[in-house]
Amino acid sequence: MSGLEGRNCSIWICTTPTEQECLERSLFGASDALYGREKTKKGDVCFLYNIRENRLWGVFEAVSDPDWDLDPQAWEGKFRYQIRVRLVGDLQRIEHASGVLEEVGLKMARTRFGELVPRFSVFGPSITRQLLARFSPVADALSQVGSSESDGSREVLIYKPERGFKSVAGLEEVKRFIRERMVEPFLYPAIARAYRLRAGGGLLLYGPPGTGKTLIAQATANEIDAEFLRITPSVVRGFPGEPERHLELLFQEAMRKPRCVIFIDEADALLAKRENIASSTVMQRVVPTLLSLFTNVADNRAPVLIIAATNSPWDIDEAFLRPGRLDLRLEVPLPDLPARVELLGLKLAGRPLGEDLRDRGNLLKLAERLEGWSGADIELLVDRVALEVSRVQIEVDPEVGKDPLEEVDSERLLPITLADLEDGLRKGLAAPSVSRAQLDRLREWSAQWSG
Repeated sequence: MSGLEGRNCSIWICTTPTEQECLERSLFGASDALYGREKTKKGDVCFLYNIRENRLWGVFEAVSDPDWDLDPQAWEGKFRYQIRVRLVGDLQRIEHASGVLEEVGLKMARTRFGELVPRFSVFGPSITRQLLARFSPVADALSQVGSSESDGSREVLIYKPERGFKSVAGLEEVKRFIRERMVEPFLYPAIARAYRLRAGGGLLLYGPPGTGKTLIAQATANEIDAEFLRITPSVVRGFPGEPERHLELLFQEAMRKPRCVIFIDEADALLAKRENIASSTVMQRVVPTLLSLFTNVADNRAPVLIIAATNSPWDIDEAFLRPGRLDLRLEVPLPDLPARVELLGLKLAGRPLGEDLRDRGNLLKLAERLEGWSGADIELLVDRVALEVSRVQIEVDPEVGKDPLEEVDSERLLPITLADLEDGLRKGLAAPSVSRAQLDRLREWSAQWSG
């Protein structure tokens, strides 16, 4: 059980008509009304709860973060907020599950149809351990799947992203460059062979925080139907020698795939200049290991794209920027005006909106006021304004939405309006997070190293 101590669990609700599809597709879904309740992460333990038959299915492991429309055909499009899972061990079930859930300490609520459902959806490790004890044969198997926090593998789970370049607002030049230099050699292998083009390589995405570097890397993997392996600085945890061995195994696994994108997040921490890591014996071993692994991928002409992302490219060791490693370098800038309009539309989509926010001209006027804002800044503004409107909604109609499974009648909801967003700007609910000094330093580095 020690391998489970750091893991949360979540309970996903289904009914008898949707139960079989959830199990067959290895996909759990929630209605739009429940968006925001589910905070499951990749590697967490998941259970499927049929509220009509009062039974709990287990045990599953999340192999993606929750997202929209991972499989648009599932459940006839009724449950768009989805997470991919994999079964661990044999499929098992618990009958009379509501009593079991109450016994382990879950707070339950009753729907308007009389079913008992958990008031919340995600629970800490203590609940995980108690529920797994009801599926005791699974405990040993689950501890062997390699997703406990002790070895950092939760941060490097391999999966296939579901969203391509269409989900990336703006950045047309960046997408065009990636498509021409990195995607097309995979899509047209015969042409690539004829012209001796390399289907793989290394790319450094750099720019201010919140501009979509991670999303671009995921979309690139989607465009070539590649598996996506994300490595974060947590990979260096462990006893001496473990981080290097772990990295070598990860790269070996990626090179065995038909196509794979290795994404190195916060690259300035893992690819750090050696003069900056003199006090870290771990990093003194990790940096040379990564340099060797980069070279190995290039020498073997493996179908692997290495994409690194950073807000501080000047902290990356220059050895990683040489030909054969991260020899392509692209700045991911703050969104321009058309991109800000597109971002506003994306972030407002799916929320109750006033007619004024359905007018592109009004979005354009608002976007003009958001010059210097990143995509993350714009998302924060929309989220906080939506929160303000939701608070008013609860005050004026406190009975709406109390049933945790109820689909709220849109006619009863207060819409978010242009005036709400303008008021949010006046109140300072969000503000641009990128300083002029950061932008100046990025321009200076870009002038020297831009690919």
